[in-house]
Amino acid sequence: MKLLLLLALLAAFFYWRRDRGRPHTLYFQKLQKLLKDYGVSHPRMVIDLDRMDANIAEVKKAIGDTSQLRIPAKSLPSFELLDYLQKELGTNRLMVFHQPFLDQLLDRFPDADYLVGKPFPVGAVRKVFAESSEEKAQRASVQVQWLVDSYPRLEQYLELAIEQQKTLKLAVEIDIGLHRGGVAGVDSFKKILRLISENKDHLSFSGLMGYEPHVSKLSGLLASKRMAARSQVLSNYQQFVDTVKNDFPDLYADDLCFNSGGSTTYALYPESDRGSVNDLAIGSAFVKPTGFDLETLTAHQPAAFIAAPVLKTLDSLQLPMMEKLSGLWKLISPNMGKVFFSYGGWWKAKPVSPQGLNNNALYGRSTNQELLTGSESTELKTDDLIFLRPTQSEFVFLQFGRLLIVRKEQVIDEWPVFNQDY
Repeated sequence: MKLLLLLALLAAFFYWRRDRGRPHTLYFQKLQKLLKDYGVSHPRMVIDLDRMDANIAEVKKAIGDTSQLRIPAKSLPSFELLDYLQKELGTNRLMVFHQPFLDQLLDRFPDADYLVGKPFPVGAVRKVFAESSEEKAQRASVQVQWLVDSYPRLEQYLELAIEQQKTLKLAVEIDIGLHRGGVAGVDSFKKILRLISENKDHLSFSGLMGYEPHVSKLSGLLASKRMAARSQVLSNYQQFVDTVKNDFPDLYADDLCFNSGGSTTYALYPESDRGSVNDLAIGSAFVKPTGFDLETLTAHQPAAFIAAPVLKTLDSLQLPMMEKLSGLWKLISPNMGKVFFSYGGWWKAKPVSPQGLNNNALYGRSTNQELLTGSESTELKTDDLIFLRPTQSEFVFLQFGRLLIVRKEQVIDEWPVFNQDY
């Protein structure tokens, strides 16, 4: 027992003593030079369009016809970015999760097909109609599939439709295994369909939305269960489709939207084997934040990076009221031998280059000047750039204003993100 403890302590010691610092890789060396030459002097979000194109190619290879893809606007909150992807994929289908963004999208993409990705409070739907021109309000009733997840919410939407003298297109959120809400049973589903069927002047059934990201989280020893979980998801989905087809044939049509899938699971739906699913949502996979480093996306490349200038470098870690220990940290680990303060910080992001940078729990986090420790091997200097990968795209992109678009080692454009002043 003592020997095992000693070995564990030695392993921990050598782990902490191993220098994990490395200078920028060649890719980031070139990117740093490019951005410095461009004049980057505050944190910017960078999109590598060449890498994104490679991810688009992976999607096309996996699923074939991309005209049935739906792009979640929250994952790529830039009109130019969405426009680029729609043209590359040959689709006009968008998924939207935020009422102010829906207002802007209706103006920018007047011919798009919209599916609301979460059930809006009825007040948010009312606001869309109340603050729109008659022409825009009419488009919202024709081109937007509003999502309902329960009978009480459906009653609210019916009341609004009568009030606005409109016919609302409604998709029903169904629980096919994630258990995050939505209609879970056939009996509850029938009750919803019956109310829609009885109020066709004001309600129109447009399809289903069932989300299943839990399938992609089965990895390691559980990876062998992934296809079985997918089969169960499709079976659950089919029950709802069959209920519409068999019990409410007046609501069934060949062009109904049966949406499922996502960035982490799309590859599990080859064109020849999707069951009733005819509408796949893919967004974050095109830029691959760290939250999407999953087995199902190993062929995808990270295409979005935060570039943050180094404001200060220090040769030792000095903690307030612990100054006498400043020489100790480097003895404990060479990875605490240097200190770097970045311009901004505390984003939903992880340092990726140079390697070996870490936040310091004792010093704490900062959105103003973030302290990171690393070894001398990082070779970072004041005014160099630290590159981070966002853990997600949907919120983080909105924090940096215009996106810097890079292609072939050139900054080719700057694309604004959605207006949040709404």
